[in-house]
Amino acid sequence: MQLADVLYIVILLFGILVQGAVLLFSKLQRDMRRQSRLFQRLVMCAMAIGLVDTVARLAGTSRQPDELLNGLGYLANQMYFLLQAVVAGLWFVYAMRELKEKWVNKRKFLIPVLLPLILLMLLVVSFGHKGLLFYIDDTNVYHRGPLYLVYPAVCVAYMLAPSFLAFRKAAQHENYVHRSKLITIALFSLIVLPFVLLQCLISSDLPLFSPGYTLAILVVFTNQQNLRITIDELTGVSNRSTAMRFLAYKMEGQEEENQTPLSLYVMMVDIDKFKQINDTWGHVEGDAALMRTASVLKKSVPRNFFIGRYGGDEFIIIGEAAREEEIQEVCEAIHENIELANYQAMMPYTYTVSVGYAVRNGQIGTLLDFIKAADVNLYRKKSARREE
Repeated sequence: MQLADVLYIVILLFGILVQGAVLLFSKLQRDMRRQSRLFQRLVMCAMAIGLVDTVARLAGTSRQPDELLNGLGYLANQMYFLLQAVVAGLWFVYAMRELKEKWVNKRKFLIPVLLPLILLMLLVVSFGHKGLLFYIDDTNVYHRGPLYLVYPAVCVAYMLAPSFLAFRKAAQHENYVHRSKLITIALFSLIVLPFVLLQCLISSDLPLFSPGYTLAILVVFTNQQNLRITIDELTGVSNRSTAMRFLAYKMEGQEEENQTPLSLYVMMVDIDKFKQINDTWGHVEGDAALMRTASVLKKSVPRNFFIGRYGGDEFIIIGEAAREEEIQEVCEAIHENIELANYQAMMPYTYTVSVGYAVRNGQIGTLLDFIKAADVNLYRKKSARREE
């Protein structure tokens, strides 16, 4: 075995170990959300790419005619190409879901979009061993075929598509709170791309795919950990500190723009008689009520509004509107959807929520003044409910 072969295999094994550590830590968090499972599959496929690439390299180290090693080399390289397409497809679906593209959850839309990638995989299975993408000579040395560059080009296209969309969304003012996640999605393919170009254009003797994937996976995993700090784990909405940073950002932005036709509103939502739910039905049902309320808020408010858990059974909503009637319509939607959620849950109890809001005006100078004004309106509404 030559020194170049040893270095090649060491680089691949190092990438596998790092990716394995990321996979282990991800699984230890016991996060059962669909996106987390999808990310774990992505990491496992990236590790599998490193493993089959290692096998392919080992099969070619003898530089002597050997029918068994020749067959092993063909099989390993076919798996290598297939797994590259799987990783591209997994990342595309993962990223589009993170970007809240609803169509990606519908097979009738997703399958046509992934069709070029599927056809490419069928090409590997049917004709990959016939020299179109690669071939292995009598001495077990790997060579690229005439259509080799088509394969990485298609895979990279599926990786780049979410990047362009993520950059466009990150530039939009209303996506400020999600900007870190959007930039991370955009960076994944941009990190992988230089490694792909170097390996495709310079030499197949450089195992650059593995370091590229490893670095990109680390960036995504690090961002996932950062998001865990900003998200309320029970309800899935932002936590209080994130809400306060977002409100401060919006207040500063309005001061700078000065001419905006939109008014800034803060809405406070509180579950009525929440303590009674906990005392009567237990804390598990109390948690279920909180999760149900968060789900209702997500359905009821405009997409560009911010939702956070302020504390306990209280939620905060931050958004801009041209007319107060728009905010009142949001309040009505929340009440109607809470009633519908009660009916659909078929629980032995029902509950209501109170919603109070405040608009930023000359009397509101600080962030705390803004919150207090919305809270005062909220408890005025709660008092009125008690008197009904």
